Amino acid sequence: LREGDDVIIFSHGVVLAECLKAAEILKKKNISCKVVNMHTIKPIDKQSVIESKKFKLVVTVEEHNVIGGLGSAVSEVLSVEKDRPKQLSLGVTDYYEKGGSYKYLLDKYGLNSEKIVEKILLKFK
Repeated sequence: LREGDDVIIFSHGVVLAECLKAAEILKKKNISCKVVNMHTIKPIDKQSVIESKKFKLVVTVEEHNVIGGLGSAVSEVLSVEKDRPKQLSLGVTDYYEKGGSYKYLLDKYGLNSEKIVEKILLKFK
């Protein structure tokens, strides 16, 4: 959905809009982000994941538990690769929330654009 050179963000669904906003914010901070719609986890697009090795940071963002989702699938592919970059998996922690509005839950789990940027900046260093 967007080309970049420093960070690659894999995501899917509605939260992709937050990833694109985060990429715009990071661009103003001189960090170039590629954003990829990883619309299926099984089968995973192994070629896209392997090509992500050229980036300084691989980020996955999902409205799913961080265990067993997109982040785990990307980790599995990269785990057998040499010279793999750092990885940051953003999603719902292994915890059940009672509920709330979409905006509230994005904020709570750090999945809005501002929090995605904060976490990327911490890991990107």
